[in-house]
Amino acid sequence: MALRPIVQNSSSLQDRVKFTELNNLSNGAKILFASDDFFANAENLLKEHNAEWKEGVFDPQGKWMDGWETRRKRIPGHDFCIIKLSHPSVIHGFHADTSFFTGNFTPRISIQAGKLTLKEESSIVKRTGESNKAATETELKQVATLGTDKWTVLVPRSDLGAGYMDTCDTFFPVDNRETWTHLRLNYFPDGGVARLRIYGQVKRTYEDIIANGICTKDGNSTLVDLASSEHGGISIGFSNAHYGHPRNMLLTRPIPNIGDGWETARRMDRPDVITETGAGFMESPGQEWAAFRLGVVGKVVKVQVDTTCFKGNFPDSCRVEGCYLSNTEDEQQLVSPEDAPGLGIWKILVPLSKMGPEKTHIFLVDDKIGNKISHVRITIAPDGGVARLRVWGIPSP
Repeated sequence: MALRPIVQNSSSLQDRVKFTELNNLSNGAKILFASDDFFANAENLLKEHNAEWKEGVFDPQGKWMDGWETRRKRIPGHDFCIIKLSHPSVIHGFHADTSFFTGNFTPRISIQAGKLTLKEESSIVKRTGESNKAATETELKQVATLGTDKWTVLVPRSDLGAGYMDTCDTFFPVDNRETWTHLRLNYFPDGGVARLRIYGQVKRTYEDIIANGICTKDGNSTLVDLASSEHGGISIGFSNAHYGHPRNMLLTRPIPNIGDGWETARRMDRPDVITETGAGFMESPGQEWAAFRLGVVGKVVKVQVDTTCFKGNFPDSCRVEGCYLSNTEDEQQLVSPEDAPGLGIWKILVPLSKMGPEKTHIFLVDDKIGNKISHVRITIAPDGGVARLRVWGIPSP
């Protein structure tokens, strides 16, 4: 008997479960194997943008669909695919989206997690990206030897909703906090899903980050981006994310447009006529903020605040603070600038500083202040957007 998910069919921001505030691990993941790609390839599951509908568009297989859709099964078994995460990760939850799959959605799915070595991966036939294909009997037997059907179950067999606006989103919280490298998505028995969002936190070793992480040269020193999502940095709180989530600032790729950064709504308490203070900052009663747990604790040497693509919506000013917190259970008590328990804990890494459009702002941090930092908080005034936030430093082993 299929289980119902804990949270289902809630598409508004207010209704989403907390784990969706974490990083989307689908970014950078890839499909290693799919039992069937007849109507639409499994790679579509991992696309970052929302699913599209193309009215009246057909291909030789049938209706063009933006998701992973298998043929109607006429042989024993069920469909499945194997996903490789970009880095070892802890998974906090999944979002299965069946948008536009109204009469052809997969009625039930389950998700398992495991670990494959590079040697084991090499036994899987490399995908060509072609649709209208099904795995051969030989390929299925090769994959069966890996025992992926015996992997740990993160989501038991559970129902999905049809791909209409009010039923397409199904959320699955995960309690297991082990680190995984691969996933197996099972369809029961066949059908289509538009997107699979995987939410969680990257968990890389200190040695891996030093050897293969996001680094930059600073004289004779090699600095690591302590906040990068690829190193395990995550968003833990924010005041406003109307146009773009703060977690986007931790992405390592170049920003293609403002939709890939953090952008707030315009503050409604801004004055009717903007005036300037004696220090050159715009007079404003309000501010917006975002707080992060660094992926790597370390000594902060410099902070990079990038407003690339933000031409008419950059902040007037920003401030960056940092602190060290050994117990992450206490972090929610200090994320907001208005939270009294946080007062006295935060240190000013970057004092109030003027911002400009489409610019990479580099701020050096006092050697004594940034000595050991686990969390940072950026505050912008009065509102606006930031493309990327880099916290360059020396990791603590």
